[in-house]
Amino acid sequence: MTSEPGGRHASAVEEILAELQGGSRTVLVSGLPGIGKSTTVGMVAGRLARSGSVVQRVEADEMSRSRPDAADRMVEAAEKLCAEGPVLLCADDLHQADSDSLDLLGWLSDMTRDLPLSLLLTRRPLPTRESLTVLAARPDVHVVELAGLAPDELDALVAARFGAAPGPSVQGLLAMTGGNPFHTRVMLDDLQRRGLLDTAGGMLTTTADATDAPESVQAGARTHLALLDPATRDLLQVLAVWGAPAFPEQLAAVTDSKPVALLGAIQAAVSSGVARWTDDERLAFQHDLYRDVVYS
Repeated sequence: MTSEPGGRHASAVEEILAELQGGSRTVLVSGLPGIGKSTTVGMVAGRLARSGSVVQRVEADEMSRSRPDAADRMVEAAEKLCAEGPVLLCADDLHQADSDSLDLLGWLSDMTRDLPLSLLLTRRPLPTRESLTVLAARPDVHVVELAGLAPDELDALVAARFGAAPGPSVQGLLAMTGGNPFHTRVMLDDLQRRGLLDTAGGMLTTTADATDAPESVQAGARTHLALLDPATRDLLQVLAVWGAPAFPEQLAAVTDSKPVALLGAIQAAVSSGVARWTDDERLAFQHDLYRDVVYS
């Protein structure tokens, strides 16, 4: 499976570059596990490195082991690097960072106003971190919500790998991944390993069905759902049993409550990437994988 970004991710790369070079100097990329945040950041970092920027990349667990005086030393190091030219600091997985490290990023973001410094940060929507919520709300911070690949982009990835376009049976299984590149790769690897893929006739087909989805894909969905608070999980269980997109009033009637009482849980479900609003303002699962895991 190619690591090059698809159309949606390529657009995100251009959006991020435009912000770092001429708009907000701090960009926060948010997305589900495996959605392509690190790949997107790598593409941006490569482009800026080739244009002369010094690129430094860290992960949250590295920052979490910093000593108390790390903030002063990192600020001093950033100032020293910026004296020599443009600097891009990339910090991944900030949902895992300690409070001191998140405070430090706030200070570094302030420094982008006076120094040739840019920040490119990534996080998952869960677990929720108040400091990141505050950072994302700053007017000088640009937030990019990284979505899954579109169906035609998944088709292109499959064709590039197998030399054959995916048939309806394969497309149906890939739809369970919600366009997540990592889950797509895991699913295709699993199906190929078990001999459930066939390219006869120039089209990639499979005899597998939804019950053959790799355990790792389902486990990823369960892990994400486990991070939600009990009220949100209860709401999603009602939505799963309902079996179709539902208006808040319908969910409230089932739970014997008022629609306003569900607003917090609904917002949390949407913010987490598990649920979405339809065009007619009904609540629906982002993709069937979440619905199936919640239902089971």
